[in-house]
Amino acid sequence: MNRVLLTTTSFQDTPGSHHGMVEAVGYEIVREPGPLSEPTMLGLAGQFDAYLCGDDALTRAVIARSLPSLKVISKYGIGLDKIDLAAAAELTVPVLFTQAEVDAFNQIAAEVGQPVWDSATLRSVTL
Repeated sequence: MNRVLLTTTSFQDTPGSHHGMVEAVGYEIVREPGPLSEPTMLGLAGQFDAYLCGDDALTRAVIARSLPSLKVISKYGIGLDKIDLAAAAELTVPVLFTQAEVDAFNQIAAEVGQPVWDSATLRSVTL
């Protein structure tokens, strides 16, 4: 059975149909309230096929130790700064997020005078 580590507390704490949708796919969902530190993630690494994460420390070491079982990282929420995207790409672990998240991030970044993400430079898949 595929195992998913679910750490995002906003996903866990918000009532709604999303809970049933995740459970209906037949995966074992392991809930840990995040954000999880690098030492905690290293202790869990290698036990899961997927991470549904919030702001956990997904460093190069965590991603590397999570292989070969880790197949995908899915970010819930705005911001990818806690995920080592270069390591994920190098280790061929896809990182999923939505265009809505990119748009929301860019709006906030523009308002505070910070650089925005160029969606055209992000490798993407439309589902």
